Amino acid sequence: MIPSFMSNNIANKILQTGKAVNFIRRCCQEQDWILDLKMQSVPFLDCLDTNMLAQWVENAASKTNAHLIEVLFQKYQLEGHCNHIRKYLLMGQGDLMEYLMDLLAEEL
Repeated sequence: MIPSFMSNNIANKILQTGKAVNFIRRCCQEQDWILDLKMQSVPFLDCLDTNMLAQWVENAASKTNAHLIEVLFQKYQLEGHCNHIRKYLLMGQGDLMEYLMDLLAEEL
């Protein structure tokens, strides 16, 4: 259930940020990573200012996503893995498709 003062956009952003934090902690073994300590105090709960809530959620989401991208590219070398997968699928310069077309020539 989404609180009545919160828009669906903010709720979805909170959900995505929570999933990113969960991924960072469980899958990337970064259990000690926490969002900036200044972000943990929530001053908007007293006044329930939706603009301040949206700004806080956006800030938390951008910091979480930046850390996730950093972990994936620095610790796990995502770019290198993607390049290797691309080279494997293309077999260098598209040889996989040529080989596949040769195999399927009778069927086609």
